[in-house]
Amino acid sequence: MALVKCKDCRKENSTTAVQCIYCGGVINKTSRATWLATVFMGLLLIMIILSKCSSSETVVSEAVVAQACKPINEGALWLPKDKEFAQIQFTEKANRLNSSGLCVVEGGFGRSYEKYYITVSKTGDVRYAEILRFTYEELSR
Repeated sequence: MALVKCKDCRKENSTTAVQCIYCGGVINKTSRATWLATVFMGLLLIMIILSKCSSSETVVSEAVVAQACKPINEGALWLPKDKEFAQIQFTEKANRLNSSGLCVVEGGFGRSYEKYYITVSKTGDVRYAEILRFTYEELSR
């Protein structure tokens, strides 16, 4: 059996005692529910702080990536002669993607999918690029 000190007389008493056997003072014990609530609130606070830190880092890193995109090389955006009517929408879509932080690597019209495609990379590196495909209607959005 463990012992706790009385807050009034500072003498040791049993943890099962409700009051001090020496001075009659009340021995306050913290309940398990209080401990659990305290631990839960502490963990919740830590999670909130960490989520705020990680979200601000994400915003900063996205801003850095957006600034890292080089201007689009117009020669990298190629359309066949029969699709040149979409040149303005196609170029504007590529510029919007580039300014949002998705660096445009190249673009064109894919006959196999019958869609316009723009290859983008968050770093501007072709090795980590992905291909986005659009219909003519989607180019203007």
